Amino acid sequence: MMGTLNRSENSALLVRLAQLLEADRTNLEERYQHILRETLFLNRTALRPNMVKSIASEELEAISDFLGPAEHPALEHGSHLYEIGLSEQVLLSLGQILRLFFLPHLAPEQVASMLEVVDSYQTDVILGFIRSLEKGIFSEQELTRKAFQRASHQD
Repeated sequence: MMGTLNRSENSALLVRLAQLLEADRTNLEERYQHILRETLFLNRTALRPNMVKSIASEELEAISDFLGPAEHPALEHGSHLYEIGLSEQVLLSLGQILRLFFLPHLAPEQVASMLEVVDSYQTDVILGFIRSLEKGIFSEQELTRKAFQRASHQD
């Protein structure tokens, strides 16, 4: 994990957040589906509306896994979100929704730690997303370079 989350210091909070997530999972999933539908056309590829439920469900599973005792490969999840065509705006919106979901359920002294947990998760997801984005750009540049070389040798 790339984020700086100290799991041992935050273990009680991780358990509490996981409990909150499970207790109101449907609510968060509906919020995710809403933002995914709302931003459907901001995505790089043509996501189909019938993919919204599965993407929201996958995101919930990734967060649930991240909050669990074993480390979740959030970098790989970010890469997956890039591969399926989500935009960076959608990723940021999902993080905002997650923060707002937890906020009303926590004591004021827990808010900073919750933000640290969510930010650690989101940082890793975004880093995975960016790495895949960079690979995609480099691949496109290489294809363009090869096409240019072929075209210039034909002249």
